[in-house]
Amino acid sequence: MKCSGRGATTILSSLGLQLSLIAAVQIVFSFFTQWYLVSHFGAVRQTDALFAGATLPQVVTVLLIESIIAILVPLLSSVPEQDLPRIGAWLLLLMAGSFTVIVFLLYVAAPSIIAVLVPGFSPEAKQLTVALTRIQMFGVIGGACSAVLATLCQVRGHFRRP
Repeated sequence: MKCSGRGATTILSSLGLQLSLIAAVQIVFSFFTQWYLVSHFGAVRQTDALFAGATLPQVVTVLLIESIIAILVPLLSSVPEQDLPRIGAWLLLLMAGSFTVIVFLLYVAAPSIIAVLVPGFSPEAKQLTVALTRIQMFGVIGGACSAVLATLCQVRGHFRRP
């Protein structure tokens, strides 16, 4: 379906408004999640460990997953529509397998990495941070798989669906 002229502008501005609203809701939700944790538990060892434990998964997400999305969208844009399900399935399996290996390696290396990230933490706080990092690392696998699915939706022009 092709739109031109004033109708296309209305559709694009409506889509832009909806996507902006979704982003704003996500920002507000993220803020209140962090506010709740700090206000409920306080700024204590456990919350420090929780936020420090999120560092490694966030770094992997930003450096790897978001970079892969930036590559996949233009790459898949040239693929014919009928080939997208097959290629998407293979990409999903590839990402799940690759990130399972990456998460396993980071799971094993977590004590060494956390020691470098939080040198001022006590030994108990470092152990808690390692445990929380390991738990949160498993979400990276789901994030990688979700990135492939969101990319396939974006290539098809379905920006709100993911």
